[in-house]
Amino acid sequence: MRHHLILLGLLSMLSLSCGCVGSDYVPVGTATFSPRADSFPIAVYAPLETPVEIQKGAAPMKLVSDLPSDAIVIGRIDGSGAALASWQAVVEDAKRKARTLGGDAIVITDWGGRLAGVSSFGSTTGNTTTTTSVPVYYKVISFNVLRFSPTTTPS
Repeated sequence: MRHHLILLGLLSMLSLSCGCVGSDYVPVGTATFSPRADSFPIAVYAPLETPVEIQKGAAPMKLVSDLPSDAIVIGRIDGSGAALASWQAVVEDAKRKARTLGGDAIVITDWGGRLAGVSSFGSTTGNTTTTTSVPVYYKVISFNVLRFSPTTTPS
C-alpha cells in the first residue's frame, strides 16, 4: 500500500509538471488582418528587465525601445507552460498565435509563475506517518501582438 501511495504522488507531480504549453488570444480593435504564413518570422520585443531565462527562450529578442513608432497593437496573448516546459516553447506557441492574428511581432508585457497544485505523498511505518508536499508551479506570460505599417522595416 505504501508503494502505491508514493507512486500515486509521483504520478500526480509529473502530470502537473509535464512540458505542455498553451495560450489564449484575442484580437484588439476593429481592424482584421489575414493570417501570416507558418514560416513568417515573428519578431520578439521585451523590456530589458525581462528575466534572462525568458530572454534566452525568446532569442533573438529586441528591446521595446527599438519598436517602430508606427506599430499598432492588434491582439493580446496569454500563454502558459507546465513546470517542465521551456520558455522557448511558450514563446513559440505565442508566435503561432500572432501569425493567426496577422501580426508582425509580439511584445512581452508580463511574466511569472503560478501555483498549479501541491503534490503530497507519504508513508506509514508503525505509528509514524511521514508526508511530503511539493508545490508545483507553471509558467505564465502575456504578450501584445503588433502589426507594422507596410512601409516599416523592423530594426
